Amino acid sequence: MARALVLAAFCGVLVACGGTARSEVSLEPLKFSSTERDRTTTVVETRVPARLTFAQFARAEPEMIRGALNGRRIVVRRLRFAGRRALHITYRVGTKGIEQYFVRAGDRMYVVTYTSRTR
Repeated sequence: MARALVLAAFCGVLVACGGTARSEVSLEPLKFSSTERDRTTTVVETRVPARLTFAQFARAEPEMIRGALNGRRIVVRRLRFAGRRALHITYRVGTKGIEQYFVRAGDRMYVVTYTSRTR
């Protein structure tokens, strides 16, 4: 049930971001942020080099998480969202559990991040 709620929220946020008009303000990387109790949700839009393929990104991102953040218990799943390939990564950093979805749309990457404290 919790996974369904997370997926529904993820879908809603991506649909909302995909329909925003491009302006100076919308080019800022942070699109959405919310903190509820011990859980934080953020959506970031970033540019991705055209030469970087999804397969290259899917291999490199877990290694970057491991090296830069000292992430542990990294689990990577590839999935499809609205006909696009997406990457779902869960991991731990210290006492935080982190769940991220990466969806590419042209030269942009939308990153939805859920962070929660583990006990």
